[in-house]
Amino acid sequence: MATKIKSVNLFLPLAMVVATWLVWLAWPTHYFFLNDDFIHIPLAAQNFIGHRNSIRFVGDLSLALDSLVFGKNATGFHLTNLLLHLANIALVFAVTTRLIGARNTHHTMLTPWATAILFGVFAFHSDGIFWVIGRSASLGMLFSLLTWLTLMKVRDKPWLGIISLFWWIAALFSYEASWIMPVVVTVWMVQQKRHTSTTLTIINIWIAFGIYLYYRKQTTGEWLGSYEAWAFADLDIGTLAANYLKLLCRTWLPPLPVKWHFTVLAANAGVLHCLAAYHILAGKHINKTWSLLTVCWLASYLPYLSLGIGISGYESERYLYYPSFFWSAWAVYTILLLYLRQAVIQQIILLALIGYHSIFLYYAASAWQAASSLSKQTFHLISSLPESKALCFENLPGTVQGIPLFRIGLEEGVAWLAQPYSKKDIQINSRQDFSTVKLRISKQQKDTCYIISYAPLKP
Repeated sequence: MATKIKSVNLFLPLAMVVATWLVWLAWPTHYFFLNDDFIHIPLAAQNFIGHRNSIRFVGDLSLALDSLVFGKNATGFHLTNLLLHLANIALVFAVTTRLIGARNTHHTMLTPWATAILFGVFAFHSDGIFWVIGRSASLGMLFSLLTWLTLMKVRDKPWLGIISLFWWIAALFSYEASWIMPVVVTVWMVQQKRHTSTTLTIINIWIAFGIYLYYRKQTTGEWLGSYEAWAFADLDIGTLAANYLKLLCRTWLPPLPVKWHFTVLAANAGVLHCLAAYHILAGKHINKTWSLLTVCWLASYLPYLSLGIGISGYESERYLYYPSFFWSAWAVYTILLLYLRQAVIQQIILLALIGYHSIFLYYAASAWQAASSLSKQTFHLISSLPESKALCFENLPGTVQGIPLFRIGLEEGVAWLAQPYSKKDIQINSRQDFSTVKLRISKQQKDTCYIISYAPLKP
């Protein structure tokens, strides 16, 4: 017990340092609106909830509330994103405490702290934190974990079953990542001592999921959505398998510009994970908790298999937001099991893992800040021009370093933020994806328009 207390005494101040560093890194004034933000936020501000064939009502409501409170100030929207991430860190701690500590023979006080810290600095779910529209991932996880946490208390307080269902419905209308929750809680229940109230609540969770899918079909005309699930509908096994591997590998690695570099490093990371799992099995360290975390982690990618993820940019890292919780818990718990009586080695490995993610989260945040700066500069430039000529854009950055900037949304953004200009005043002559966020913006006055162009800064 003395060793455990020393471990916690190390991670308690680390948690406070990490929380402070996260607030500094995600400080809302460093970020601006990007890409889809220019479409979804103005629609939500006009109370168009569930627009563009989407039934993510909770996300739309959050944008509408932010618009009501903060107007067109990007700082307020990013403050909400930061608060959502911090709330999820707290929920990760609470869920992990009950999951690991309540019933495990290998219980250690270190597990919840290390899991929450690792999730908090996890480097590869950046757009769930730094992109306003990316908050759908954090909202889905927030309500999913509230569902599970409340469900864990139903045995003692059966009336909490109603609250758990309320959170579950909110999760369903937040993000499709929540769809794995019925599987997660069912596997968790199978490992528990059966209790009527818990079992009934989980049955109701499945029923609510079925009703949601029926409502989705009636509202959008699709059960799953052609965008999110086309590969499932076409039974494209090759695409599904390839996307699963990409999602798995991007859980371990940052985006890399050279494909073979990524492939070699991913293979090594995969071997390392397989060896860890082999030693757990061979050393007979396996238990119900480790099995549950393994199943949940590997299943958590399923909602994204049609979509996949890129290996060279930051876009779509929100698909890893929910899986990153299960991987963080799995990684921490696996390390503690492998080095059960070697507290110093446990701490060294965990600190190294936290440091690894902290470094790459810093790089990711810097890239999102640079993209935000480009977006802000663009709108400041447009706002400074007299409304006497059209605006012509050349080499408009669709993406910068894999971050969506103006691939869509510029016209809507101008009509929203740069009045009296409107959509009809915008002409995009060319659009380009840049591998760098270091761009120079220039303007040139012509007879009929202002030409705004973008080019990489010279070294």
